[in-house]
Amino acid sequence: MKKQLSALPVLLSIVLAGCGAGQDTEPAVPEITLSVTGQPFYGFKTGAETSSFTDDVSSVTTLFPVTSEVTSESSRTSLSEKISETPVSEPKTDPESETPHDTEPPPETEVFQVTEADIRISETEKAAEYESFTGILIDEDCSDFEAPPEHDLPCMLMDECRASGYGLDIQGDDGTWHFYMFDDKGKALAWDYLIQTDRMSELWVTVTGTLKDDIIYVETFEEK
Repeated sequence: MKKQLSALPVLLSIVLAGCGAGQDTEPAVPEITLSVTGQPFYGFKTGAETSSFTDDVSSVTTLFPVTSEVTSESSRTSLSEKISETPVSEPKTDPESETPHDTEPPPETEVFQVTEADIRISETEKAAEYESFTGILIDEDCSDFEAPPEHDLPCMLMDECRASGYGLDIQGDDGTWHFYMFDDKGKALAWDYLIQTDRMSELWVTVTGTLKDDIIYVETFEEK
């Protein structure tokens, strides 16, 4: 009986050794994987199951690629480099189409000085173009007055006389008087003279101007 009990430990050690030899001695590694369906799987995978887990990860990577953003960034970098390397062409100008610049200085401006002598000469030449007429200042209504020199100032200032118009009674070589009407300028000068003169009769005046159709176009007017 004692011999049988002493042999029992030896037998148990053999049995335990045999059980260990039949199992995989690689320690179990806890793994957390994603199934293809998207549901998490919690468990332990041994070394024999590692290859299956790797295949699952590869299949998930195939379904959800992560290289698109990197590829896009790389493409943008390459495009920027090409743009920066492209030379910028400057616009070409045609020498023949350019407007030539005038390098000659502008001509000097001629300055004409007008002296008093020039003015006197000009006035003399202008006066030479006009005729001079001397006679009795009278209105048209009274131009047939028998003795024009005796026609008085008060009559000349009347509205009826003024409205008829002023002119000159000029005595001819035969002693007769002939009336010549003034133009509008001459009439205005005659009125200015009549309202200022101190003479009451004998209204002798001299005017310069041109004569056309018995009308004197007056330029100057003065008392004689």
